[in-house]
Amino acid sequence: MIKILVLINRNPRLSVQEFRDYYENNHANFMNELKSVVKDYRRNYANVEGTKLVNTFHQPTFAASGLDVPFCDVVTELWLEDLNALRELYRILGETQVGAQIKDDEDSFLDKASLRVMVCDEVITDLRR
Repeated sequence: MIKILVLINRNPRLSVQEFRDYYENNHANFMNELKSVVKDYRRNYANVEGTKLVNTFHQPTFAASGLDVPFCDVVTELWLEDLNALRELYRILGETQVGAQIKDDEDSFLDKASLRVMVCDEVITDLRR
């Protein structure tokens, strides 16, 4: 399995709630067009209070200076079967009408200049042992 992590910041003209509402009620629906290659799709929204709590431990300098806010608004995860599925996903995104629609829609709610993407090989530790 391959996982794509996408770190996304909202368009600054949107509130945090407006961004989340738009993503969940509009943009996320595009995944229905990609389910032939995307096996799982999740959005992980920043929890400001939790981030401040853990930064007190991990980044005490940030916590003391007030810089302990999340570095992005959401981390999106997409799981694909293998590299062939990744190639097919990006073929669809680059060559089809739905890909063009997704790209246009991104302009309306996210800050594309801050977007970061990482493709990962996931390793899971079984803690039930």
